[in-house]
Amino acid sequence: MNDSQIEEELEYLAGVFSVKGRLIWNEKNHVYGIVIQTRDEERIETLKKILANLFGKVGSSKSNGYTKLFVYGKKAASKVKKMREVCMKDMTLYFLRGMFDFGSTISLRVRENKRKKQRCWRIRLSKKDPNLLHIVRLGLLKYGIVSHIYKNGSTYTLEIDGKNNFQTFFEKIGSELDSRNRLANLALNNFEYAITRLKDSSHIGTVEEE
Repeated sequence: MNDSQIEEELEYLAGVFSVKGRLIWNEKNHVYGIVIQTRDEERIETLKKILANLFGKVGSSKSNGYTKLFVYGKKAASKVKKMREVCMKDMTLYFLRGMFDFGSTISLRVRENKRKKQRCWRIRLSKKDPNLLHIVRLGLLKYGIVSHIYKNGSTYTLEIDGKNNFQTFFEKIGSELDSRNRLANLALNNFEYAITRLKDSSHIGTVEEE
């Protein structure tokens, strides 16, 4: 990989880390590391490849249907932490892509009224920290994507709503996950079939019932 590709992968990893990761301490070897947890196979394989490209050896463990991927070493922990700090200011494309690939869901809905059926396209990113979401909301505006934040219990949700915003997101930010790209393309070109696909593949999104 060239320097540009390395930086893009590190930005993506920093985005993933922001929504699914944490720093860990190995008491036996007295060294810091990073761990990221997910249960979807496509996300696991994508992340394994990136971690291996950047740091070499990748450890893993499974528990309660989730897979934890971890890398030990001061270099890894420091690089990801510093890149996250930079990307939180700049809101780079790959940082946002990593955040949304691992932290968001696609939601489709058909709302019926007396006159016509209304189609709804949504992308939702939920966190307990509203400050992070407010920074992301401003970052999305750089790419022409309008979003809003609302509170649901103890959780805050950033929502990208409407076909135009949905389409702009996948044109400008995109995804490293084939399943998300295929679903987005279906949702924009064959909405009813996309809903059918979502009902069979709940790990990549949800169908909202009326």
